Amino acid sequence: MKINQALEQSQEKLKNNIKDYQKEALLIASFVLELPPEKIITQLEKKIKKSQFKKIIKLSEKRSQNWPLAYLTGTKSFYNLDFMVNKNTLIPRPESELIIEEIIKNNFNTSEQETIIIDIGTGSGCLIISLADILKNKENISFYALDISRRTLKVAKRNARKYKLRKIIKFLKGNLLKPIRKKLKNIKKESHIIIIANLPYLTKEEIKKEPSIQLEPRQALYGGKDGLKYYKKLWSQIKKIKEKNNKINFTVYQEINDWQKEKLEEMIIKKMRNHSPQSEIIKDLNNQQRLLITNY
Repeated sequence: MKINQALEQSQEKLKNNIKDYQKEALLIASFVLELPPEKIITQLEKKIKKSQFKKIIKLSEKRSQNWPLAYLTGTKSFYNLDFMVNKNTLIPRPESELIIEEIIKNNFNTSEQETIIIDIGTGSGCLIISLADILKNKENISFYALDISRRTLKVAKRNARKYKLRKIIKFLKGNLLKPIRKKLKNIKKESHIIIIANLPYLTKEEIKKEPSIQLEPRQALYGGKDGLKYYKKLWSQIKKIKEKNNKINFTVYQEINDWQKEKLEEMIIKKMRNHSPQSEIIKDLNNQQRLLITNY
């Protein structure tokens, strides 16, 4: 069996359900054969093992049944790094790279103030690891990754080790800010707390409409009736921490769907009306309102 024959049969399995079936057949073959796609294209007549052919076809069949490609290959690229992913983690999305870009753009012009970056619901760790990789040589910055799932944290820790960042990032298990709440309340000097809140924000209807996400962990997708269940809980925690310690200032980066912008802004203003929170919205490449940044 040759590579071109495996590719042809892979494409045949994929073409009815996968839009970019030719590209994905190449990526599956690249994963199985452990060759870059560009090398595969130049070696189409090369013979492969029967076991390799069978694996390519098996993965192609799974992909045609809407298994995410990232789960089949066990990896996903995000902000120029490759992250291990599995059924316990949400697959990183290109839209979330906005968070990295905006944090880097808007902060760290001075190294005088202590900065604590907290990634809530870290998943694969792609956000906090990408930031730590960029900022690891900056002074006065601490990195925290929080998640409610022990299995998910295990994946994030492995990704941190891959990029030699395991000692820089502190991983804590717990719900939203609970694992770090005591530390924040006891901070003695002026500090800037950056919260990355890429929380579950989809409704049941939105999840049903997207076959491609059906196999991803539901707890990382479903955000209640209006998708804002966890954002409401998060802002209740932030309010209590701020009331106990006015030496800290929060900047919260919140990924949302386009239609949730007004609802989330109204909720934040209502909860924090005595502190005048300021928000701005950043649109993604599809011109959708995607990232709400709130200073409090």
